[in-house]
Amino acid sequence: MPKPKPQLLTLASFQGGGLEERFALELRRVLQNIADPNTAPDQGRSITIKFDFKPSEDRSFAGVKAKVETKIAAMRPLQTFALFEQDEEGELIAIENLPKRGEDPRQQEIDDDDEKVTVHPSSRRREESN
Repeated sequence: MPKPKPQLLTLASFQGGGLEERFALELRRVLQNIADPNTAPDQGRSITIKFDFKPSEDRSFAGVKAKVETKIAAMRPLQTFALFEQDEEGELIAIENLPKRGEDPRQQEIDDDDEKVTVHPSSRRREESN
């Protein structure tokens, strides 16, 4: 009976296809990250496969480890505006002020005899300096 031909170590044969499977999983993560609008489109992504070989003392075999590492783009930071005021006890507090698109969050609307007046902080400074 002929001796079976030994299986050569390849990317496809490593751990019965386990390395290809891990690569496919990490590739899916990279593609999902690229498609995510919450990440920077111009930031690079990468998949690295690293092999570590640890030979036996007599050098007749080696333990082989393969590690698949992925670097994906971080989520973009979220931003808001905080107004600073004092509470009833005089403590400084921050209040989130989410402006409507196109508005300056520093503007305030004041009711003036049934008329709404928009006041911008820089206009107050000019009035105070006069």
